[in-house]
Amino acid sequence: MALNPNKSEAILLGTRQRAHSYSSLATVNVAGSQIPLTDHVKILGVKLDKNLSMNNHVNAVCKSVHYHIRALRHIRSSISKDMAKMIACVLVDYANYVLFRTTQKNISKLQKAQNLMARVVTSPPRFCSPRTLLQQLYWLPIKHRIDFKIANITFHTLHSSQPAYLRSSLAKNSKQSGESM
Repeated sequence: MALNPNKSEAILLGTRQRAHSYSSLATVNVAGSQIPLTDHVKILGVKLDKNLSMNNHVNAVCKSVHYHIRALRHIRSSISKDMAKMIACVLVDYANYVLFRTTQKNISKLQKAQNLMARVVTSPPRFCSPRTLLQQLYWLPIKHRIDFKIANITFHTLHSSQPAYLRSSLAKNSKQSGESM
């Protein structure tokens, strides 16, 4: 396997204060190739910025959701409620576990997108509250969805053998927290 420097990206992650200490660094040497540093990268559909603020990712998700909402409105009368619900879940729910401890501003943006998606899926009366729509669809609000995803991944990791590196890390952390109690 060969490294293609034209298609490779590198990013240095750190706090805003830490970023000042390596601000003069423009490239990194990887296997003899100079790879330019960038402010953000996209990995498995998740946009990471150098400060891990998740602002770029949330903005991209919201932009995508709004685009797909317009498209879904056009075909909504032709598909079942269950199909519309499934499409909506995929759009709003993708990789939201990476948003654990993100800012309230990001949570609010995603919540607005989820509320709008719920309106398109259910076609409610004009003054129906978003909370009522989410309850009708059995959807958790974004903040709770993120917590649920983390809990679900943790449960499945602890009660299966895969992935082993996560299981050993969780086991170590639970032993350390048990000792401090």
